[in-house]
Amino acid sequence: MTTKSQEALLPAGMMDVLPPNAEIEAVAMEKLMSVFGTRGYERVIPPLAEFEELLLSGSGEATKTRSFRVMDPISQRMLALRADMTIQIERIASTRLSDLPRPLRLSYAGPILRTSGSNLHPERQFYQVGAELIGSDSSKSDTEIIFMAAHALLELGLKEISVDLGLPSLITSLLDEYNVKKLETRNIVRTACNQKDEAMLLSLHLPESRTFIDLMRCVGPADESIKKLKALDLPEKAIKELNYLIEVITLMKDQGPELSMTIDPVEIRGYEYHSGLTYTFFSKNSRGEIGRGGRYLLSNKADLSQTENGTGISLYLSKIVELLPSREKRKKVMAYSGISHEIVAEYIRNGWIVISQLETGDDIKSEAQKLNCTHILRTDGIEDIS
Repeated sequence: MTTKSQEALLPAGMMDVLPPNAEIEAVAMEKLMSVFGTRGYERVIPPLAEFEELLLSGSGEATKTRSFRVMDPISQRMLALRADMTIQIERIASTRLSDLPRPLRLSYAGPILRTSGSNLHPERQFYQVGAELIGSDSSKSDTEIIFMAAHALLELGLKEISVDLGLPSLITSLLDEYNVKKLETRNIVRTACNQKDEAMLLSLHLPESRTFIDLMRCVGPADESIKKLKALDLPEKAIKELNYLIEVITLMKDQGPELSMTIDPVEIRGYEYHSGLTYTFFSKNSRGEIGRGGRYLLSNKADLSQTENGTGISLYLSKIVELLPSREKRKKVMAYSGISHEIVAEYIRNGWIVISQLETGDDIKSEAQKLNCTHILRTDGIEDIS
């Protein structure tokens, strides 16, 4: 015998979004997209599934282990369900919209599905809302994305927004510069940097271990971190990356809203396909990040030797909704079945929720109270029953 609880059982990481959260998510999503639209970011809607060999190639390789696959009964080819919408925006920009003038500004919103969650994000299906600026290598494009995302989050009502800036490509650059070729050693360095584990680095007995440890010790508030970073003796390529980071921070201080900024130059986790500056957004009382993004290279699908720069942000809607202030409840009224549509429409325009009486013989007051209505709309006026 199947019980009601068994009938409602869902796979791990999947969930129903019930009232009122479903409406709150929908409204928040449209507000975010509206802010992006006012800055010239045009909306695109990619498909939920694409051919596996296309979706998981190039930058998409970073999502291979997180992507569900299914067989397409029509083409008899394997499909992959998207685990990240940014990959699809790259494809659209480099194929369908390749002839449009640059920089190209695009926005998107939709569900994504992953094979596994994480400790901070156990959900495997959630909405991703984001924007991408493609075709510019200027530091101003990064600040534009960061400011726009911060403005959108503040418009929703989030408090004390902060952004953590990073350079995940810096570790790779240094490993190449120091001629560390052994894959196992490279992975240990990456893990040690992510975990801020100095002992793990020292156990490798690399002559350059001290440089990585010095970089770990630069993690912190932007002003303090920059002073420490400038004092380091680094190769030319690494210095160039740090100078770009400093340039972005200077622009943010000079031109944007006051944001709390920190720097983590050795954070790699979660930035598999990023090739430059990255940024992670947090808010007061948030458990983990509420959005992340950064700079990457797009390959032309027709000619993989051709690339262009892109930068963008992905916001996690379910995490954002958890942090939103409580909304004022809208007034709800039950209307007699004989009330005209014109009168009902007028109340709706004035912000009311109007529920129509279905059975004229029922006790309308009891029915209204059962459905949490505070008023009854009669032919001769409105009655407060709260």
